[in-house]
Amino acid sequence: MTKKIVYSLAALAILTSFSACSGQSGKTTAQAPDIALNSTNTMPEPKVTISKSEVGTYENVLFDASQSSDPDGDRLTYEWRDESGKLLSTEPAIDRLFTKEGTYNMTLYVTDEQGGVTPSPVSLKVTRGTSASTTNEPPVAKAKSLTPDNNTSTPVLDIMSGTTVHLTDDGSYDPDGSITKYEWRDMDGILLSTGKTLDRILVYRPEYDFNHDGTNRYVKTLWVTDNDGLVSSKSIEILVHQLPENQPPVVDLGPDIHILANESATIHANASDPDGVIDKYVWKKAGVVVAEGIYMPNLTTPPLAVGTHTYTLTVTDNNGEETTDSIDIIVSVTGASGGS
Repeated sequence: MTKKIVYSLAALAILTSFSACSGQSGKTTAQAPDIALNSTNTMPEPKVTISKSEVGTYENVLFDASQSSDPDGDRLTYEWRDESGKLLSTEPAIDRLFTKEGTYNMTLYVTDEQGGVTPSPVSLKVTRGTSASTTNEPPVAKAKSLTPDNNTSTPVLDIMSGTTVHLTDDGSYDPDGSITKYEWRDMDGILLSTGKTLDRILVYRPEYDFNHDGTNRYVKTLWVTDNDGLVSSKSIEILVHQLPENQPPVVDLGPDIHILANESATIHANASDPDGVIDKYVWKKAGVVVAEGIYMPNLTTPPLAVGTHTYTLTVTDNNGEETTDSIDIIVSVTGASGGS
């Protein structure tokens, strides 16, 4: 087996800023995921394909890591982050729109079920694009919010953390043709929906509270494309407020597990957050971290020796509050096996 190496963010390639397209008023200090040490696991193998080698402004690009693999056959999870560690997406493939020239850099982190993480830097140069036509008139984009208890005519949507926003096209049109494509994207250009509507749960995150006033600023933009390839956009700004009293997350690892000697067990966690989302899972054995990630509700242990092995899981919500549960894996020489 190949031994894992503990990486630090500083050891990766030095990446340039995404501030040109981030839409944020300041740069996030969010950190890239820690990479656990486990000498019995084999590292996952990222594979990223990019749909275009030459990209102009206002063109979208597909970054696809769905062909990544793991030598142990583990299920993989994905994190796309910018150079500062800001999380862009947890999907294996992301579609991103670039509105300004420059060199854009991301790092894909591929994590297996045992906490092994392999980083894969990705870089793309964007040049100035050209209009599809000199005579065609661009489309006109219109969008509004249907979120309850909010005035759709106000320029800024004001909501509390955990609210579901309902955004929709509001009669976009093309003066001399037809609209052929609708796309909702976030402030980093990541594709969220290809329909006329977008439903999204938005939560407050302390690491994005740049003004330290208990709010996050989100921007969701509707992009429309006409039959001649010209695009137009309409953005909706959303202020998400921190709840006065955050409710802690909930986690339950279930009853103790009984297995035979030299077998492995799979622990399934039932975890949720009543007023937000869970941002992090940290698995420990005897106080030592054995796996962690943004979405890791299950853990498969290595083969275990006879005795009682205690595992704990700590989940952290989007407000930074933690909840921990533990489970014993009881390993016998003989007897019924029922843990994996």
